[in-house]
Amino acid sequence: MSYQRSQVAFIDTETTGLHPEFHSIWDIAIIIDEEEYRWQNWVDSLHVDEWVKENTRFGTEYDPETALAPFETARKLEELLQGRHLVGACPWFDSERLHALWRHYGDGRNQIENHNHPWHYHLMDVECLSLGFLAGANDKNKGFHELDLPIKSDSLFKAMDIASAGKDKHTAIGDARKAKEVFEHIFGEGI
Repeated sequence: MSYQRSQVAFIDTETTGLHPEFHSIWDIAIIIDEEEYRWQNWVDSLHVDEWVKENTRFGTEYDPETALAPFETARKLEELLQGRHLVGACPWFDSERLHALWRHYGDGRNQIENHNHPWHYHLMDVECLSLGFLAGANDKNKGFHELDLPIKSDSLFKAMDIASAGKDKHTAIGDARKAKEVFEHIFGEGI
């Protein structure tokens, strides 16, 4: 089985914390039709969680001078994601934050299928797809013996013989690339 590349957007975001309304997206990566888009969204550094400052690349990579204003990010999201399915690892996390940004800065007159955001409302989670793939593998339950609850993405990928993201894990572009790799492992390279 293959998929239509133009209908999906592999996506990941890095945020200033976990709360969808209080914390903001600062790094966005989207892959569509083999083209990679990555940019930073301007955030108020007063609202960055201490854990994020200490454990992510925010402190070394975030550049408020080159980051797009949130209304510019909303415009870019509309342009890139129009009607596409979001594909990622736990894409609900990204979708909630993108939706909050869109609700505040997007064009409210542009109602796509009554959902008030430009992307398709059906999200595709590569972690859930991986579980189904492993369950249906020719070698019945291949890799399931290695999976413990709670399930971690690295365990799923290892069971599918896919390498970990390594140093690019928990970066927007690294996680978007990994989502694409896993999705294409399951569905093929697209048409």
